[in-house]
Amino acid sequence: MIELFIGSTTKYAGKTMAVLGILDFWKSRGLKVGYFKPIGKKFTLKEDMKVEEDVLLIKERFSLEDDLSLMCPFYLGHQDYIDLVLGKLGDAESKIYSAYEQIKQGKDAVLVGGGQDLFDGFSVGVSNISFIEKLKTPVLLIDAPVFGDVNLDAIIAMRDRLGDKLLGVILNRLPSESVDFTKKYFVPFLENKDVKVWSLIPANPKLNSLSIGEIRDVLGGAILCCEDKKEEAVENFMVGAMNVEGALKHFRSQANKAVITGGDRADIQLAALETPTKVIILTGGLYPDSSVISAAQGKNVPIMVVADDTMTVLNKMDFAVRNVSVHGKRIEESISTFQKYVDRRYLEEL
Repeated sequence: MIELFIGSTTKYAGKTMAVLGILDFWKSRGLKVGYFKPIGKKFTLKEDMKVEEDVLLIKERFSLEDDLSLMCPFYLGHQDYIDLVLGKLGDAESKIYSAYEQIKQGKDAVLVGGGQDLFDGFSVGVSNISFIEKLKTPVLLIDAPVFGDVNLDAIIAMRDRLGDKLLGVILNRLPSESVDFTKKYFVPFLENKDVKVWSLIPANPKLNSLSIGEIRDVLGGAILCCEDKKEEAVENFMVGAMNVEGALKHFRSQANKAVITGGDRADIQLAALETPTKVIILTGGLYPDSSVISAAQGKNVPIMVVADDTMTVLNKMDFAVRNVSVHGKRIEESISTFQKYVDRRYLEEL
């Protein structure tokens, strides 16, 4: 039976994309597959039961027969951490390993999805790293750059800790301008450290974009016009806080964007409407002049009013983009992106 652990150097690295891509490959080869996540943290309540969002998505996408309670047997939310500190939390270790043994029954291949890094779960005695070492599970590591840089230290540290159990690393969500540099310098460096680089995957705006409706929900905003455009995808965010001439030049440099500006800056709002703009977000709870709304309606561009200041909006959007949920069209886009950039011979050799 094939077993593979999908780990990462940081949260939001792209593990779900890798899970979807690998499970799709296995299913295409006629394998009976299973998926397991030892510890869930991003869960919702479904019929009074905790359900990990990614686990539910994967179960439904691949029509997996295992119970959700086995696919993700243990959860750590805010209250669970309080119970942990108070000594009231149940035995995680026996619950997790028992569930995994049941998941493996009758399978040709099982994929294990890790937490935000390989030390996740250490507080309850079942870290990702201890799971890997106890069961001798091979590992594929997913890395995504933080502030533009590949996490070399984390990758090499994992190679040192895991040894030959680390099959390789995928460098995901690379800015387009850094792909060639990474290929020329970082890939040879890592391979000289006995880290096989499976793939470089450029950032895909379709996977990290937010719809106007999702932006509204994150910001708690109100859409004043053109609400029928709420499914349109926004790939870039730009702030308008300069003079009109500078704003026009600035706005023309990006398409498919949201422009964030104050509700009292009618000049900036009108300038944004002269460029490829998906939505204008007005901060500070200030409503626009009626002439701006009329112009926006003429261009079919929604205007959204939010209570937060500009910096708060930017911070919320940065977090939201990093934490985009994989659902709907993003599921198939994730699979096709993985298939496009990851050489299938690595999967065939598992």
